[in-house]
Amino acid sequence: MDRLLALLALLLASIIWGGTFVIVGDAVRDLPVFHLLACRFGLAALCLAPLVRRGPTGLGFGEVLRDRGAWYLGVALFASFAFQTAGLVSTTPSRSAFLTALCVLFVPLLRWLWTREAITREVGLGLLLVMIGQVLLYSRGLGAASFGWGDLLSLLCAIAFAIYILLAERFARPGRSVALTFVQSLVVALLAAPSLLFQPPTVAEFTPTAIGAILFTGILASGVAFWCQLFAQQRLSAVETALVLTLEPVLASGFSIAVGREPLAASTVLGGSLLLSGVALSQVRIWGPAGGE
Repeated sequence: MDRLLALLALLLASIIWGGTFVIVGDAVRDLPVFHLLACRFGLAALCLAPLVRRGPTGLGFGEVLRDRGAWYLGVALFASFAFQTAGLVSTTPSRSAFLTALCVLFVPLLRWLWTREAITREVGLGLLLVMIGQVLLYSRGLGAASFGWGDLLSLLCAIAFAIYILLAERFARPGRSVALTFVQSLVVALLAAPSLLFQPPTVAEFTPTAIGAILFTGILASGVAFWCQLFAQQRLSAVETALVLTLEPVLASGFSIAVGREPLAASTVLGGSLLLSGVALSQVRIWGPAGGE
């Protein structure tokens, strides 16, 4: 039951993050990206602050802020957003999305380098199906262009988020999810805040679209969704987490199709089906006997 709750929490996070692509895509036309990051994570920290001392541990802010693990999480999370944002300047969104999604491969590789722990056959086959699905899902936008600077930054984003997932596996503990989410949000906001000094925001930037994006991403995408991930990683491994989170592009495509931003293509349906199959296969031992090495 605990594992099922963890999977449902990650699914909720994927649904929320899948809906951010369209919202953020509209918002960054009015509000610079790092301004949006500072505002969304600042809002997340502000909303979570009253909940920190009401959690099961009842920790004070001083002890919460001294949690080095939460600061490591915040730095890794900021790095992933910064690399992705910088990469989008000189590569296409589809190429960026595909390269960022390679996080699902970096997690087991880095985990093996860190712990020397092998993955199960089910997870290995699930990874293969997921990667084939991702190629199909992004095939129309990958193009034949050579590997450029923006692509390298997108790849670094994938590595940074893989490190974030591995750090979350290590530091996520029962009763600490709210505190960890609060501190990592505060760290990202602080690291993004200098952009407000070098490029002071104007009132005109805060359009209704931008304000709506700040509210949605701050409360749901940064607060609720990352809390869901840290809650889930108390019960799921980093590799399982990465696999489940690959559902995000499927959901993002679904939202884009629903609002008329992109057509429904056969490659999207087939790629999404393989992604779903890969995630389901990696979790078969929940309902059946384990089939590990």
